[in-house]
Amino acid sequence: MDELVEQAVAVGSELGLEALTGLGAAGAGPPAAEAPAATGVKKTGVKIKVKRVAKAEAAPPASLPPLRAGPGDPGETSAERAEREKMKKELKKIVRIKKPKTITAFWRARDKYPEYFLFTATGDAATLIRFDSKGTGEEKIVDEPPDKMYDLPLYTQISREDIDTLWAERQANFDAIYESIEAAKTQLRNAHTAYKAGTGTVREVVIANQLVAEEEAKLIANRSAKRWTEFIPNPDTNFIDLQQRYETRKLGFDVFELKQFALDPQKLLRVMTAEEAAGFAAALRGGGMSYGVITDSTLLGLHWPADVKVGNTQYFTAFQAILGEVARQEQNIDLFNSILGTRSARTLRTLTKELDSSHYTPEILQSVITAISKKYPEFRELLLETGDDELVYANMLDTIFSIGLEEDDPNIQLTKEWRGENLWGRALQEARTEFREKNVTSKPEDDGISKADEAPAENAVISKEQQDAAKKAAIINAKRFQKRH
Repeated sequence: MDELVEQAVAVGSELGLEALTGLGAAGAGPPAAEAPAATGVKKTGVKIKVKRVAKAEAAPPASLPPLRAGPGDPGETSAERAEREKMKKELKKIVRIKKPKTITAFWRARDKYPEYFLFTATGDAATLIRFDSKGTGEEKIVDEPPDKMYDLPLYTQISREDIDTLWAERQANFDAIYESIEAAKTQLRNAHTAYKAGTGTVREVVIANQLVAEEEAKLIANRSAKRWTEFIPNPDTNFIDLQQRYETRKLGFDVFELKQFALDPQKLLRVMTAEEAAGFAAALRGGGMSYGVITDSTLLGLHWPADVKVGNTQYFTAFQAILGEVARQEQNIDLFNSILGTRSARTLRTLTKELDSSHYTPEILQSVITAISKKYPEFRELLLETGDDELVYANMLDTIFSIGLEEDDPNIQLTKEWRGENLWGRALQEARTEFREKNVTSKPEDDGISKADEAPAENAVISKEQQDAAKKAAIINAKRFQKRH
């Protein structure tokens, strides 16, 4: 039997074929000495057939690699099967991604795969893919910080003095450009007069005209350092026609909006120093500035139904009290009566949308806070419990008293992402400082409550029953109007 096997190997070698005795390629089977026995060999042309009696089992490897997105266990649940298929698809996607070698390539990869290429809180370019030595994606990083790829500089806004300097430089440029334009126009007029008189040439006129155009281009650039257009698909009518602010029907076509900055945005930023960058990173890790988020679900909220009395007027909320005191101080009787005629925050915002932050003085804000703290001793306790946190009032619908973000928005920790002025948060901080300096207790008898505070209010907001009745009457009138028309 061994002679037959040796004969098959010899014939195969002469024909340039691998021996079909279980050896195959190197490492594909057991050694030749352990080859399975064959019962016979038949030569047909150049093909050799070996009839095997038994097949040797290959020894298992010492350690198996971890199975990733492989075939599932027959006993797995539908949820586990779905998760395995999801991992399998994601792995196929990851192995096709190559490691970006430049920051430009990183931006391109981020545009295509934003879920894998991101920026950390400290401004570093990072990835959630673990690459092999050849730069090919291996697996997704899970439960670990992302791998930092590039250190990017951190920027911060310049100081108020530097901004004033930029405005002064802009005005100085205007003065110089206006003088240059007048000089260029004078040169153009002289060249045109000389040409008409026959003493000048057309070339001189063309050169003078080009000079005027160049100076006017400088004027436009100095007036708008940054200009761009923004595509707005089918906007509401009131977005374009400012005279019809309540018309919310679609315009019917797309528009391009021209936007511009008077100052160059790049000049409004500067690179952070090493100390500033370290402090910024520490703050994001919780080792620096921390924020206390104020919402309307607590007594500190601007729209909490405090039912507070300020002066001789009873208000529903602190928000209404602030608006009412502004109208009273500015002697706007119509606005004051309209404010007291509703308990709706939306209606109050509509009534006072023409007012900016300059109307809400610190004196008015503090008077409202004082009135609330007199009525509710726990108000001071809540405020003092915030410690040294910077207080931010979170309300997405408010960009004056709030930061313009919701309480669960991750950008609350980044002041550059705030969309509001946070007047209420800052006012609460000032009140907290005063409470500490005066060492005020939470006892109402120490608050200096006078008989005037306990006297009935001369003016008061409408009751909830009156508000419901007015709302019901408005709905009935609206239905009657629809029937008539």
